[in-house]
Amino acid sequence: MEQQWKLHLLIVTLILVQFGCSEGFDPYQLVDQQSQVNPIAPDAPVDPPRSPPPTPTPPPVDPPPPAKDYGPLVFNIVLRQSHQPCGGCGIFFHPQGVQSQNPRVEVMYEIEGQTIIRNYQDGLGPENQAHALTITPSGNEAPNVVLIKARPDRRALVMANMSDIPGEAKILRTRLYLHFHTHEGMSYDDTSSELTVYHNPRIWKLGQANWTHFDQGQRWSSPGGDIDGEIRKILAKRDIIDQGFHKHRPHAHFDLTKYVQDLQSERSLPR
Repeated sequence: MEQQWKLHLLIVTLILVQFGCSEGFDPYQLVDQQSQVNPIAPDAPVDPPRSPPPTPTPPPVDPPPPAKDYGPLVFNIVLRQSHQPCGGCGIFFHPQGVQSQNPRVEVMYEIEGQTIIRNYQDGLGPENQAHALTITPSGNEAPNVVLIKARPDRRALVMANMSDIPGEAKILRTRLYLHFHTHEGMSYDDTSSELTVYHNPRIWKLGQANWTHFDQGQRWSSPGGDIDGEIRKILAKRDIIDQGFHKHRPHAHFDLTKYVQDLQSERSLPR
């Protein structure tokens, strides 16, 4: 009996040493501790796996504005002698058979920080054409000639399609170059002749334009070329003599910058 009691005491002591317990050891405590480490709840609901958060939708991006629809840019003028001091007085521009002396329009413009110069002249090619034509009531048309007298009446037409200049370009300078006839360009005594330059709203056709028509079967509103507003005056003394242009220094030029700047501004207006 004593030996059995000692055996039981030894077993209890070993159990206490193994689980680090001292007094009040409860064998059911082992079950509670085990259930806390590995809880068994077979009937508990299982949460489904969570879906990733939705990707945020980016805000809408405004489409780029449509490109402007720029209209054509057509340099189109009528020149007439508005004052003639004598019956034989007149201003006579003529290339005298030299292509480089044909009437020429030079435009300097700026775009994207670059300065570009364009020339328009008969003989430069289809994209850089300029046409000039003298017309009279008698029907004597003279291409590339600008012979102007008030009596008998003559008109000169000059036209250049400059639509290849970008609509966004800034026009810096425009000059009309005309070559004086070296024998009959203008009398040295003529200090009072006056030319007036007008805008011509009609697109005329070389070979068809004359005193009464701007194209085949199409009449001017007024004979000699339609006129839509004065652009400037060209005065014999101020713009020719004082600038050093004469028969022996025949390469004259006249400023028409404001005119082309206005044409350029109108290109982006609603049409």
